[in-house]
Amino acid sequence: MLVCYEQYGRVEEIIMRAKLRYLTHGKSGRSITIAAAFVVYVVLAIANEKFTFSHSISSVSLTLPTITALGASTFIALIFLLVGSLVWFYARERKIALLLCAFCYISMIPFELETASLADASGKEWVTLLSHLSSTSVIFLLTILLLNFPKNFFTASHSYLHKQIQRYAHFFIRRYTAYLSFFFCLTLVYFLFVYFFPDVSLPSWISAYALLFDSFLLLSSITIVIISFQRSSSRERAQLRFFTGGIILAFLPLLLLTILPEIAGLPPVNAQITTLPVILLPISLGYSILRYQLLVFDTYIRRTVKSLLGILFLSILVYVAIIVGNWDKTAHIFTYIVLASVIAILAPTFWWMAQLITERILFRESLHYRQLLNEPIKLIDETLSLNQAAQLITVAAIQALETPQVCVFTFSEESGCYHLAPNMEEGQQDTSRRTLMQRLLSSSRLLVSIPSLPDAIELQTAVEERLHVARRPLLAYEAVRSPGETPVGLERYFTSTSPDERKDILLAPIRAQGKMIGLLVLGERGDQQSFAGPDFEIIELLLARFSPLLETARLQERSRRYTAMLNDLYQVNTLSADESQTLASVASAYASVATKSLHVGVELWICKNEVEHERYTLHPLLLPESGSRLIATPTFSLTMQQERWNAMFFSGKDAFEHQVRALLSSSLSTEPHSPFAWLPLKKKSGNPLGVLLLTYRRPHQFLKEEVRLLEMFAEQCAASLENTNITLELRAAYERQKELDLLKDQFIMTASHELRTPLTSVLGFLELLTQYHDTLDTATSADFIEKAHRGCNELMLMVNNIMDANQMQFTIDRTKLERIQLLEAVTYIVEMLDGIAKRGERQVHVTIAEDLYVHADTIRLHQIILNLLGNAFKYSPAATPIDISARREDDMICTYIRDYGPGVPVEEQTRLFERFVRLERDMNSPERGTGLGLYICKRLVHVMGGNIWIDSSGQEGEGSTFIFSLRDADASKPFSENAQLPQSHSML
Repeated sequence: MLVCYEQYGRVEEIIMRAKLRYLTHGKSGRSITIAAAFVVYVVLAIANEKFTFSHSISSVSLTLPTITALGASTFIALIFLLVGSLVWFYARERKIALLLCAFCYISMIPFELETASLADASGKEWVTLLSHLSSTSVIFLLTILLLNFPKNFFTASHSYLHKQIQRYAHFFIRRYTAYLSFFFCLTLVYFLFVYFFPDVSLPSWISAYALLFDSFLLLSSITIVIISFQRSSSRERAQLRFFTGGIILAFLPLLLLTILPEIAGLPPVNAQITTLPVILLPISLGYSILRYQLLVFDTYIRRTVKSLLGILFLSILVYVAIIVGNWDKTAHIFTYIVLASVIAILAPTFWWMAQLITERILFRESLHYRQLLNEPIKLIDETLSLNQAAQLITVAAIQALETPQVCVFTFSEESGCYHLAPNMEEGQQDTSRRTLMQRLLSSSRLLVSIPSLPDAIELQTAVEERLHVARRPLLAYEAVRSPGETPVGLERYFTSTSPDERKDILLAPIRAQGKMIGLLVLGERGDQQSFAGPDFEIIELLLARFSPLLETARLQERSRRYTAMLNDLYQVNTLSADESQTLASVASAYASVATKSLHVGVELWICKNEVEHERYTLHPLLLPESGSRLIATPTFSLTMQQERWNAMFFSGKDAFEHQVRALLSSSLSTEPHSPFAWLPLKKKSGNPLGVLLLTYRRPHQFLKEEVRLLEMFAEQCAASLENTNITLELRAAYERQKELDLLKDQFIMTASHELRTPLTSVLGFLELLTQYHDTLDTATSADFIEKAHRGCNELMLMVNNIMDANQMQFTIDRTKLERIQLLEAVTYIVEMLDGIAKRGERQVHVTIAEDLYVHADTIRLHQIILNLLGNAFKYSPAATPIDISARREDDMICTYIRDYGPGVPVEEQTRLFERFVRLERDMNSPERGTGLGLYICKRLVHVMGGNIWIDSSGQEGEGSTFIFSLRDADASKPFSENAQLPQSHSML
């Protein structure tokens, strides 16, 4: 469809260029014709003055009446010339323009030569000839003009007649015109014959021929007017009323104030005065032709006609009063007082009659439309919806303007566009509106199409500015023309003379309270005529009546929309327990409400860490399921700059919004092309919590009410997220506390069990020594004492574990770092646990070179090896071996203790070195444990400048390998507390 619009638009551009060429070349030729007519006017004026003044001067009778008569006739001739030139230059129907131009130019001649024809001078026969020829020509042209205008009898289709009869009617009219033309030529020949052969005597019936022919033409004109009025449309009838009304008003003063008084023997008014209204004849004829091309409200014309007609009626009243006052020669002052009182009483009545005649006869069309628009409307509801109000305007425009192509667009502050109301429907009932919409969309100079809003338009900026300041509806070509194409002079008040302009679109701004709230678009009229002044007045009346209804409906629609939006957005105040379980569920609930109510895409980013280098790093908490994202990166950071933590709204049209885009350019991953709202989320303390981004897929403007609503929504979202976060932290702390209580209970039980084992061994050996020391040999006693000593050492290491677990810090000052042979330390612990190994039928394989020395504390190193080797015995099956090895890596020595047990799942390896942590599977195992051994190992290794980690696939039988690294004692660089820790496989 867009391709069709583009092709249609190219056709429109070609037509516009053709119109421009037509206007340019056409008006040049018309200007030459008008210039020639003015030359003729000047020549005739000079000739008239010569004949008039030469006779007057010779007779020494140059008087004021002569000069007045000369001026009056010259003025009337000038009016005929001006009206004819105006119609010839601007009239759209060129044939009608030619006829009226010829009528006015020829009518100018007898008035221009009036005083010359009355002068008693020799050689004025040619003046008389021109007067006779022009008089007959004027009547003939008037008859031909009436056959063509306002109803064209040569081309009109008489739907009330049978086709065969129509053909006969057209044949008769053409034949009738031919006969009139023939007899008209005979009349001209008669006048020429009399002029060139004045001495030839002609029969009396031939002398009366010219008068009879003129009378026949006048009778024909009256008949044509009557027939045309009965068969014409409303517009054509209005033109006929002006046509005939102008003729009547032109000659009525002469008839009533001069001719009839002379016949009745009453004092007449000077004919020079009563002849002046003859200027109304060309004016009325010209106005009837140009009426529907004038871009001026009909009100101004109607007001002028009312005034002229009122003055005429008052003149007649005053004349009658003067006649009555002069009737009685003996009248005294009382009579004149009575007459003046009668004039004062009757003057308002005569003025009212003039107004009534103007409204009821000359401007009956406008009266009809005003009555139509003033009919009471039966409203179903007390208030109308936006679609109902727009439909009301549409129906009223169709009825009043007789055009089926009517579209009403209402302005939406939210989108900044004009939306069609009611919406387009599929089917035949909307064919006319669909056609008009296609014409609108095809004009790229007029508006911008919006693919995301098929029933909405966005006017070009220049067009919208013109409509805002326009005092009347604008035709499409007026709205789109550039400043260089602006007409000057009289062209401002006329439509183009091109016939194609009849189909031009009319744009009428709908205003309320001084602002533009909509647009009434009218297509081609049903009678194929163009829009003009009378239509503008009808549209003005229509919009004056219905625009308050539309504005009320628009405001109510906006209020309903905001109320619904407010209700939807604040539904999240009552989140269910399931929806407030996690931050993600809270974000999802708010996003769902915003998407449903605002039709937006939602992005929610959360600050997950503290300020680093005066910047906040934000991570995505919720991203749109579909559509583009404003921030496409995994994370982004914001400075502590206050402006970035204020709400900002971008629609892409305001200069301030370009500053918004510049301010956020470092945060947004792409250049924003669609409107969006940047809503920072803050905690109650004022510290940043995150950012809520709302992306609008359609054009959108942010109003003050909506801005406040969105800011409140963001505050509510931030409060919910903060409360949920606090709840989650409290819940986690509570669960952690429960876990710690359980672990402490288990620790007491485990510690008691673990301490009992070495203590029992020590007590056993001591009891044996006490009971059998007399019978034991020295070697056996020494062995028992050594084993009891080892049990005491094991017991001391276990007690140290418990004590170290309760200490928050280990420092380098509390450790005595020295050069220790790693093999010796490992062998000591292996021998200490020899009894456990034998009970489990285990073999401990130690593969450590004798030259490996570490920089460590002896007691702490024994404690680390004891914990790791004890765990290997405890969590691996009996009869499985334990491998202990070591190797040098750079300046570190890594010790590997491997078992062949079930291993450690990968997902739990990160928690393994935390305090009081045991694997889930070991919680119910018979093996006791405090969950402190690995935690203590990690802290001790780190204090001595090393690292500890685990290598396990988590597969059954593959076991686990615990690796700890300590500094090589033979390395040149000594260890210090501030030394950087070595890199390893997995820093824990």
